[in-house]
Parts: sequence; structure tokens; C-alpha cells
Amino acid sequence: LEKTNDISDQCGEKLSETFVTEAFREAMRDQPLPRFALLAPDRNESGCGYTLFIEGDIPGEVAVRFEGLLQKNPNYAWCRKLGQLRSLRLFRIRSGAFQTFAIQECANGKRLGDVKPRFLSTRSEWSRCFAGNYVESPDRAF
Repeated sequence: LEKTNDISDQCGEKLSETFVTEAFREAMRDQPLPRFALLAPDRNESGCGYTLFIEGDIPGEVAVRFEGLLQKNPNYAWCRKLGQLRSLRLFRIRSGAFQTFAIQECANGKRLGDVKPRFLSTRSEWSRCFAGNYVESPDRAF
């Protein structure tokens, strides 16, 4: 994984690459890692939150566990409690996730050889880039 100093801070939550990576790996503890996973801020008509973009299958309980682990960050938990951040959403990518990610990173000035997988992006609007759709849950808005 690329070592970055990126901090995602939409409303005071201050999520770091290291924290998100550890939380995701813990959430996936007994599952094989998906081909691609990226947590990114995501805005819609109901406000700001985070979306977990996944290429591959993960059980729904993994996303629930991941959201709980993100709340171990007191700033994230406080923003969720105040309603400044909505609950985590899940977006399933049909295919070509890393290729799409690399193209977008290059469009933003990175050289192709410098693009590495990571678990956190500070950029929003990835749902417009990846081919796939949000997974809606009847008991929880992923």
C-alpha cells in the first residue's frame, strides 16, 4: 500500500489512510480481501458520508463491522452522532476498478508508475467514475 499523509476531513472526522486500512482489514478478518476496496467521501441529497467502493463480494456484516470500527475514531463517531455524517454506504463495482482508479489518478496529475492501491481517497464523486451501483439494505442505508 502507498504510504500517504492523506487525511479525509469533511466535517471534522479526520480519517487517515493508516486508520482506515487497519479498520478495513479488521472488518475483513475472516474473509478474503476483495480485488479492490476504497473508502471515499460521498455527497448526495441526504448530506455527506462515506462510501465503501468494492470490486468483489463481501458479506453485508463486513460493511456493518467496518462502520463500527470507523467509529473507534472519536472524531468520526462524534460527527456521526451529531448527524453531520450519514451512515456508511456500499457501492459494488462490476469490473475494472483499479484501471478506473489509475486513470482518474493520472487525470489528476499522477504518473501511472506512481499510482498504487490504497484504502482511502479524499476525493469525492467516485460513483460517477466506477461502473456499478449502490447496494441498498432494507434495515440500513449503506
